[in-house]
Amino acid sequence: MKYFSLYLILFLTLLLVGCLDNKNEELKENPDVIGEVISTRDSELLLDIHTGTITDYGYEDEVLVVYDNSLDMENIQNGEKLEVWFDGELTDSNPPKGKVKQYKVID
Repeated sequence: MKYFSLYLILFLTLLLVGCLDNKNEELKENPDVIGEVISTRDSELLLDIHTGTITDYGYEDEVLVVYDNSLDMENIQNGEKLEVWFDGELTDSNPPKGKVKQYKVID
C-alpha cells in the first residue's frame, strides 16, 4: 500500500505538470512571416509575404493576419513591414489565415 500511494502521487504530479498551459513560452528565433501590409480591415491585415518560415510550407503570396485588441495593431498602415509570429497553425484557405501571437514593425 505504501508503494501504491507513492506511485499514485508521482503519477498525478506528472499528469498535472504535463497539462500545464505554458503561455510564457519563448518565441521562435525566426518569425513565421516577414511581409508588407497590403490592406487593413477591422482586426485583419493582408500581408504580401517576403520571407519567413511559412515559405517552407509553400506559402509564397499573401497571408491574412488576424489579431485581437490586446495587441494594439490598429495603427499599422499600408506599406509597413512586419515580422509576425502566429499562434497555432494557418487555416487552409486562400489566402491562408493565422492569428497573431506577436509582431514587430521593421524598417
